[in-house]
Amino acid sequence: MKDKISSNHTLIPFGLHKDSDTIVDIHDVPKGKACDCICPSCHTSLIAKQGDINEWHFAHLSNKDAVNNVKDICEYSFYTSVRLMALQLISQNLKIDLPSYDAVVTDSYNEIYIKEEFKVTERNTISLNNIEVNKNYLGHNIDIIGKVQDYSFIMLLNYPNKIIPLSLIDLDDNKCGMISISLEPTKQLFSDANKIGKSYKDILNNYLQTDLNSKTWIYHPKYKQAEFLARQRLKEKKKDCIKNYKPDINSIIYNYKLPETESSNNQVRYKCTECNHQWNAMKNKTICPICGNHLYTFEIKSKINRYCKK
Repeated sequence: MKDKISSNHTLIPFGLHKDSDTIVDIHDVPKGKACDCICPSCHTSLIAKQGDINEWHFAHLSNKDAVNNVKDICEYSFYTSVRLMALQLISQNLKIDLPSYDAVVTDSYNEIYIKEEFKVTERNTISLNNIEVNKNYLGHNIDIIGKVQDYSFIMLLNYPNKIIPLSLIDLDDNKCGMISISLEPTKQLFSDANKIGKSYKDILNNYLQTDLNSKTWIYHPKYKQAEFLARQRLKEKKKDCIKNYKPDINSIIYNYKLPETESSNNQVRYKCTECNHQWNAMKNKTICPICGNHLYTFEIKSKINRYCKK
């Protein structure tokens, strides 16, 4: 039963509390219908399942109407609930650890691979101010946007089937940074919540703030300049490669198959009785090169050694 929450998207760690209109953790509400929560995705009533064996989770209320309503609409209610809780937590917390941004540019010469690695920014911790959630930016819904000094900073919460628009990837703004945070690993993290005595909310809060592997840089205002300098260094590397290039002779010989030559040690002497022509050839190659006859040619065994010494 351990991986139910990771195998069934309709098992929900967070619900929408009807009275407070806030996202709440399964660990913070009464058991059963008394939780007074609805599904953040389809708004169907939820019950809080807090047993001793299975992982704690919200489930859609088991009645015919509810089952029919949530069959399709709630396929991703797990991620919907996690995303909404993440938005709620981030709007209350200001410090987030960011990974370093490392990239590479490449080129080639005569099938030689050349690369130049470069660093856009070091690992860092930022403090966000003026945080807003679910804002429109360039015609797209942005999960989180805030300020780091004079710079805008955008965070996209990523999960299966969510696509980042190309207009955001190709952003051209020297006063804006952007990362995506994958929510997919939270399934496995939540599976151990009861064992370690922590709520899903506490685990998610720590994950959002400190986990570096889940974060990917989408855009950094210093990227283009760092890339330009890296390409300049790459050009110099290529010049050196061309200048010092030495072909691998052994490889060339191996890849270029030379025609077989006929060694005189393996040849015999033939004579054609039709035209009296004599010649050297490999054994069994008895066609006369002059008249084309092969019926009246024979090997001169006694004279071959004396001929080869000349």
